[in-house]
Amino acid sequence: MAVSSSQRAATLRIVLLRPKRGANVGAVCRAMKNMGAGDLVIVGGEYDGEEARRTAVHAGDVYESIRTAATLDEAIAPATFVVGTTSRTQPWSIPVVPIDQAFAEARAHGQASIALVFGPEDHGLDNQQLARCHRLAFVPTADAYASLNLAQAAVVCLYEWLRSSRNEAGSMPRSGDAAAADDRTQSAALADLEDVLEEIGFLEGDQAERVMATIRSILTRSGLDEREVGILRGIARQIRWAARREPARKRAATIK
Repeated sequence: MAVSSSQRAATLRIVLLRPKRGANVGAVCRAMKNMGAGDLVIVGGEYDGEEARRTAVHAGDVYESIRTAATLDEAIAPATFVVGTTSRTQPWSIPVVPIDQAFAEARAHGQASIALVFGPEDHGLDNQQLARCHRLAFVPTADAYASLNLAQAAVVCLYEWLRSSRNEAGSMPRSGDAAAADDRTQSAALADLEDVLEEIGFLEGDQAERVMATIRSILTRSGLDEREVGILRGIARQIRWAARREPARKRAATIK
């Protein structure tokens, strides 16, 4: 019998964007092995490889299997649900939830491939990078000092991943039979929508990027399956058709 995407065990990809310290990279490798996470992808960064190898200790196999990507888009493309980490409160008015809630939501909606993204140690993910994620999450801390070291944040997040894995048997299956769409597919559909919203003048001016980030957050909050992506593309096509038909209709009325 075939196994649906909601029945398969979810996998976790860790994405580090331009890490600066080898010790942090090594500590992330160690935490991944401790908590049973999947693969590690690094985008850029000029960290000390030998320091990373030493810090990884018994997780040298995780370090040796690190993949590299040229861009954030490339790193997250295969994932069906992308969680961006931040210590900021509602960047661009996009809701931010505790990391355990983000994992619970992903599992409740049957997401089979989750990417967890960490930004550079000095400033984290910027607004544009956060807008590429389907959900934003934080590690709850005391109000006095909310910023965590990259390695510390990774350990806590990966612990929550392990906890959610052990609770996965009680998660709700995704409704319907459609497979979850990967980020590459979801992003292409959202790009179609963005283009047509620009064409009809809905996205314009200084707030256009921020508004589109909010739209993206709303539509991808639970991830999108392939059927939903098809509907989204159909909406974009219909809006474009209607927008282009209206001027022609007005010209025909004028000629009469």
